[in-house]
Amino acid sequence: MTTIRHSVEATVSRMVLRTLRERAQLVGLPQARSDAPRALAALLDQLISTVLPFAELQRQAQAAIAAGIGCLVVPFEQAEAWVDATAGSGLRIGIISLSREQTEHALRLGVSEIELLVPQAIMREAEQFEAWLRANLPGSYDPKPLIKLNLTACDQAQIGLRACAQATTHELDLVTVSATLVADVRRTINAAMGIKVNGVTELGQARELLSAGCTRLETAMGWDLLAAAQQMSNQ
Repeated sequence: MTTIRHSVEATVSRMVLRTLRERAQLVGLPQARSDAPRALAALLDQLISTVLPFAELQRQAQAAIAAGIGCLVVPFEQAEAWVDATAGSGLRIGIISLSREQTEHALRLGVSEIELLVPQAIMREAEQFEAWLRANLPGSYDPKPLIKLNLTACDQAQIGLRACAQATTHELDLVTVSATLVADVRRTINAAMGIKVNGVTELGQARELLSAGCTRLETAMGWDLLAAAQQMSNQ
């Protein structure tokens, strides 16, 4: 039974990532197409960095649903409210987790994407990093969440690439890296894994990253990116 469940979970993750890759290819085309803005929206992790009043939370949730945003990355302390506000919509709610306890609690609340933030010191030694992964990766959940490994704290490219290679041996869905490492990481990880970059602010930057192999873009300026994509598709 466990084997069957893991097989189903892995299949679901592959389907989600395959869809993201297809949309990334669409958005990264040299000439924008009419459906590119919607495809771009599905690749965005829209960052909500502050706790919002309930009325504003509901307003932003409905706007994100209407736009087709892929995931809202929200404050941990307001995760349950976001899950409730978007229930049944298909919009995924994510958090940045600092511990396994935080991860497990968020998953019980219904959060569907977890980004594990790896401390810089942990990545320096392969054995220490491996132990950290085993201690912090969550168990099995139904439905299976998407698990992202945030390696942006690493200040050395070689260590970051080694960490990415290690990550491929675990049931991880995406790695979050700096923009300068995308092409090298794409060659390092397996085809089933996705790549995410944080801090995207301009459409040109987004399209370059998608063309280089990104499948997720975190931004606090999702509406601006989508407006720019819509304007380009109308030309």
